[in-house]
Amino acid sequence: MNLHSQCALVLLVVHASGVAAQKSSAQELTMMGQASSSQDMQEFEPLELARLGIDYMRQRAIKEAGNCFSHVLQSHDMAAKSKVGRYYFKQQDYATATVYFQQSGSGFYAGYDVACAWSNLGATYIKLNNLPQARECLERSTMLFEGLANKDDVDIKQDALLATFNLGLVHWQMGNHYESWECWASVAEHSYCVQSLQIIAKILLKSGKFDDAVRVLERMHKMKEVPTDVSADVANNLGVIAYKKSQVEQARQYFIRASELGHSAAQKNLKKLQSQTVAKGPCTIL
Repeated sequence: MNLHSQCALVLLVVHASGVAAQKSSAQELTMMGQASSSQDMQEFEPLELARLGIDYMRQRAIKEAGNCFSHVLQSHDMAAKSKVGRYYFKQQDYATATVYFQQSGSGFYAGYDVACAWSNLGATYIKLNNLPQARECLERSTMLFEGLANKDDVDIKQDALLATFNLGLVHWQMGNHYESWECWASVAEHSYCVQSLQIIAKILLKSGKFDDAVRVLERMHKMKEVPTDVSADVANNLGVIAYKKSQVEQARQYFIRASELGHSAAQKNLKKLQSQTVAKGPCTIL
């Protein structure tokens, strides 16, 4: 994987206000759809219109979806705008996603929703390969998260760390490796950031930064609540790195650990270790 393709690994915040909203039933969506053609749509909550618009998009009813989304944009409901933005992000329509995330982060309110909006806007700019703009958005997001009174809440902390992770990704792609590692070091302190740590380790391995990769991998190796397949990948990669550093016995121990967890590549590496021909390069982490 080349450096540019790392953009595909960017993580998007799905903030609590969006998650907490209940999904409309099929009957409710039908009733709303019928009303949208005969009544003023202003009577519906923006979040309901966002869900209805997304449902229309899935049915390829573009005109009806556009009608819903236009009302969402005219509203002051940041959660509704973020929901539509995340939909377009997942559809890889990043230009449209930026419109909704920009709207979500506008105004003078500096709370949790706005911090999430700036984080998602930064993630979208990474996809658009606009790294300076992505950095500006993510720096603003991390600053807003840091200013929250309840910033130590677990859910909020995880969202803040996603913004920090993406900021590190931007720095890495801009060649600011020291700054990127500063960001990622703060992420690596938290055991619930397994996905972020996997991506960080993969970037470092592919870039030949073995010592830094080992720091991340060893951190993951010591975690207690890590999925078995992830633990196996981590152990195998630590084994490959140890072998590359001529630490044969340490490599063997890692391969044994990974093999016991059912990792097929580690089992092959363990056999090849006998003839000093360990498979080239680390296996894919993700």
